[in-house]
Amino acid sequence: MVCRTFIVFRPTVGRPVRQVVTPTIKWHRPDGLDRPDRADPPDRPNPMQRNANLPVHTLTIAHRGAHSEPHNENTLEAHQLAANDPTLDGSECDVRFDKGRRTLVVAHDENLWESRGHNVKVSDYSAEDLVKDFNTPTLASVVQLFANRPLKTLVIDYKTPTTQNTIDAINQAEDLARALQAACSIMHLVWHPDLVLSNQDFRYPVYFVPAQVANVPAHLGKLVNHNYKGVSLSYGQLVQLGDRVRLLGAIARAELGVNLYGKLVHVDEMQRALANHCPGVATSVTVDWRNLNF
Repeated sequence: MVCRTFIVFRPTVGRPVRQVVTPTIKWHRPDGLDRPDRADPPDRPNPMQRNANLPVHTLTIAHRGAHSEPHNENTLEAHQLAANDPTLDGSECDVRFDKGRRTLVVAHDENLWESRGHNVKVSDYSAEDLVKDFNTPTLASVVQLFANRPLKTLVIDYKTPTTQNTIDAINQAEDLARALQAACSIMHLVWHPDLVLSNQDFRYPVYFVPAQVANVPAHLGKLVNHNYKGVSLSYGQLVQLGDRVRLLGAIARAELGVNLYGKLVHVDEMQRALANHCPGVATSVTVDWRNLNF
């Protein structure tokens, strides 16, 4: 089973806790809206809130669903296991369009050879055929698994090639969540910095994932102006960049949230980096769950 864990505060004894004093303490949901009708209970604070002088629990997210073998990743069964497992707080799935760009299906790669053992392209088949012949579920079926689970989080990673494809995909995901009256939290991860989100009425936050961390400074102005909520960064790339202090500080000054993802051995370093250089913005760390002993 491959999972990632979102940790939003420095660990002390027991649960991870980070003490940061801010002038005002206010909860923020991952979708960017404060909704009393769906507020988190006191013992499950939201992982993507702004830093506050309060403890935040660890959330474990199943990466591509709860699976033990590559051919089981991103299957409906894998995401069902993540939805049902009380030790998991959600699941991450990758999405792309089927033939004719009509329906979003859950697949990390365009070619299904690595995950399904079939040398076929997702875009050559309809969603119906992908479900029936290649065990590749639709996003709608995955959202439905989490729709009635208010304590779960679904992270959607968009493997869409163009900005318009990505906008269309997010709109389809938001329509699905709206139609199902989804009570779960949802987070959008995109690889394009040029989405004009200020013209969209998205309910859930959009985070930019750069292919190269070094390119982030050139995009910060656009990310702010276009209403992105944060940036998700590879910690390995951040270390190689050398000047991580300046980059993290620039992101924080832009009032964008920061997620760092990397290896378990670097979790303390990642948490310290966020604590020292990203005050007052939403922060999280993503690591492989398998060796965690919290």
